[in-house]
Amino acid sequence: MNKLLFTIGLLFISSVSLMAQEMMNGIVKDVSGKPLSGVKVSKVGAFRNSNVTNEDGLFSLLLEEGDYIELNYADIAIKRIKVTGNALDLVFDIKKDAVVDLGFLKRTEDTQTQSVTAIYADLLEKNATSPDRMNNALFGLISGLHLTQTVGWGANAVMNIRGRGGLGNGEPLVLVDGFERGLTNMTIEEIESVQVLKDGAATALMGARGANGVILVNTKRGMYNSFDVDVNYRHGFDFPINRPEMADAYTYAMAQNEALYYDGLPLQYTKRDLERFKDGTSPNYHPNVNWYEEGTRNFSEKKPV
Repeated sequence: MNKLLFTIGLLFISSVSLMAQEMMNGIVKDVSGKPLSGVKVSKVGAFRNSNVTNEDGLFSLLLEEGDYIELNYADIAIKRIKVTGNALDLVFDIKKDAVVDLGFLKRTEDTQTQSVTAIYADLLEKNATSPDRMNNALFGLISGLHLTQTVGWGANAVMNIRGRGGLGNGEPLVLVDGFERGLTNMTIEEIESVQVLKDGAATALMGARGANGVILVNTKRGMYNSFDVDVNYRHGFDFPINRPEMADAYTYAMAQNEALYYDGLPLQYTKRDLERFKDGTSPNYHPNVNWYEEGTRNFSEKKPV
């Protein structure tokens, strides 16, 4: 009998709770007012009570006033909002609400206290000098990140965070999607964001491995109900900026004789030699060849990538 009364009581409480909730409609937009599709909207504490925005940014969720909902966009941006009305018009700033994953916790720009700087794909692609030189694309974009280029743009730059120091060669720990690996075999197009952890509070989980700082690289993810195809084609030409003006054989021979004369030495070329260099009647014994022109082209063509 007691069990029956207890069961009836639970059912009564559940029904009262459900009656307090109602189906609320909302729309999620970005900062420019464009609807965002593929944003997961869920009730905090009851994540099975969730919905995903459609192509118009609309969603419906069983909520009551005072609940908190969480917006999650492809696990790269999260925002928590309190329900204050029956209609929800939400603005989601993907960059401002971007998540910094420190390993043991996640923070957004508004809530983090650690020294972390993040940049995103659009800025990387604008700054890139080569599609497969990830390190070089970071030049001048992140405060505290020093890059040293010593062997030309054909190789990746050496990275240091807040100067060289600490263990080993001073290079930071690089984690790509949580796994340790280098950036050598990565392309700019597959990068979603780069986060640089610069102080002890940010790198605490890594221990001694994070003594030189940590670089977190997040690759791009597929978006709900979307399909994008990007095609890039690069074709370049190199032109010399300054080209030396080479003297012809007659001018060179005259200058050589003049230098020997003022040094008090015998002349190297006779008057007959000079005439042959000038009129070109003896190309085999008195050639006049511009080897710079013979050995180089006016431009070089880069391979398409």
